[in-house]
Amino acid sequence: MKKNVLFPVLVSAVLCSCSGPGFEIDGSLANAEGAKVVLYEQQLWGMVPLDSAVVKDGVFTLSGRLESPVQCRIMVFTEANGDITVSGDEAEALSATVYMDNSQIVFSADASTMSTYYWSEDREVVPPVIKGSSEQDLKEELDSLRRTVSDSLSSVSRRISEIYYGPMLENVFPTEGADLASKEMALMKERLKITLDFVRQHPEAAVSFDEIAYLFADGSMSPYTADEINGFVALLEPHWKGTARFKALQEAAAGAAELAVGEKYKDAEFYDLEGNKVMLSSVVPEGRITMLEFWASWCGPCRGEIPHLKYIHERYPEFDIISISLDDNIDEWKKAVREENMDWIQLRDVSMMDGNAMKLYGVMGIPCCIILDEQGRFFKTDMRGPYLDAFLRDYYGR
Repeated sequence: MKKNVLFPVLVSAVLCSCSGPGFEIDGSLANAEGAKVVLYEQQLWGMVPLDSAVVKDGVFTLSGRLESPVQCRIMVFTEANGDITVSGDEAEALSATVYMDNSQIVFSADASTMSTYYWSEDREVVPPVIKGSSEQDLKEELDSLRRTVSDSLSSVSRRISEIYYGPMLENVFPTEGADLASKEMALMKERLKITLDFVRQHPEAAVSFDEIAYLFADGSMSPYTADEINGFVALLEPHWKGTARFKALQEAAAGAAELAVGEKYKDAEFYDLEGNKVMLSSVVPEGRITMLEFWASWCGPCRGEIPHLKYIHERYPEFDIISISLDDNIDEWKKAVREENMDWIQLRDVSMMDGNAMKLYGVMGIPCCIILDEQGRFFKTDMRGPYLDAFLRDYYGR
């Protein structure tokens, strides 16, 4: 799922980089004559426009003033035909992110090779050249430090898609997928170590703040313990304490700590197929790990994963699965359970937005799985497909 993250307001010790008249972006953009260019500041719940311009003779200028260094997004609407009042369609827009402060920035790109706002697998992308922003320099330094690991992650991810997800459509689940998933998870740990080492060296940087926020601030269950989450926040505290953005991050950390690894799940009321109210604690077994699988009949990816869950249920009968539907339509839920022949515990929440799934377990989208340990504590999340295969193989030793 795509994540929105918190973006910082720096403390007075570093506000000097944003003092003075403000910023100016001198842009050159090939193959986009007449396009509308909009600069947005990225915020937790969306983007706030800062300035806009039209490309004329291949150039444009954007200006304004930032309260603090922050990540911004440049959006290019190529169909504007010189009309700056055109609102534009995000689905058709080109996009680039840039970490900015109040400085003179030079931006250079070719519209034919810019990224699209929504990712496109077939598009050949050449990153824009951005100069003049020390914040962007730090972002590029971090990217450089992680490049080898990131390239390896991309390679492993492609290989998983090739050897696992294709056969999965035929209800075949190659064991090589689990091997690759284990390798990917090890690379993710290596990438995290590089990131945290960078944050320790540059705790004042906007990109450091964002990288910490990425780890837990989206409202869903965190793959970290409460102590780890508090440790992440502590890395930033000397430079960010007292700011509104750091306060927001602390609040996010407090919420994430309740859903952290090792925390006991909160009991909640759901409904079974007969319409009876059922407390979750009455069906979560003691002394065995259990997966809570949140889904809905109308969710294509959820339905696509059910054959794998059936495979897992047969291979590891001691591994309990509890499916919790977020369907509003009870009849469609029951119909899907019959069609899919899901012979494990089936429950239903009241709805996606108003139910316990989101309120108590941080379910921000489906499909979503949460694995509880033998004592009913949060243990793992996002374990599906080859990742679930790898986890169960390691856990049960077969």
